[in-house]
Amino acid sequence: MRDLDDVQRRLQRVEALVETVQRTADPSVRAATQELVEAILDLHGAGLDRMLEIVSGVADNGAAMMDRFTRDELIASVLLLHGLHPVDFDTRVDKAIESLGAPLQAQGGAIELLSIEEGVVRLRLSRSGRGCSGSTALQQTIRGAFYEAAPDLQRLDIDEVTEPAPVAVVPLSSLRRNPVRSIA
Repeated sequence: MRDLDDVQRRLQRVEALVETVQRTADPSVRAATQELVEAILDLHGAGLDRMLEIVSGVADNGAAMMDRFTRDELIASVLLLHGLHPVDFDTRVDKAIESLGAPLQAQGGAIELLSIEEGVVRLRLSRSGRGCSGSTALQQTIRGAFYEAAPDLQRLDIDEVTEPAPVAVVPLSSLRRNPVRSIA
């Protein structure tokens, strides 16, 4: 966890530096700085791409290493930054849906994928009228799973439908004190 805190701190520093450069009055300095950052990112991206190529070519455990890379939050984020994540966006969205299936069912809910368009995912959350936890908590659980699986998600729209709790039908005859007897 310390590594992720360190990464978060570094990302905040990068954002602060970008804001400083953007406030610079000289447009040529801003343009040169942007070009410098893009060149560094391109260089790092090319190096990472080559590393992934070498790792995936290792017959014994290359696939296992790639899998570990995609499950590591820091490495997966860097791969996404450079457009190198080996698992495509739609597959990562499907994994998020799969991971939520059992927990949502246990809470009386279910999700259905309605669409994926340009990084925007639209879902339908169906909840039963009984036994399902609050809407806000449930939506936070869903959002957490999706942004963990696909941090490059642009937006997550959740259409919520609450289904009424089933009503038990009790036969009228069972409610009478003295059942009607037939006279023969």
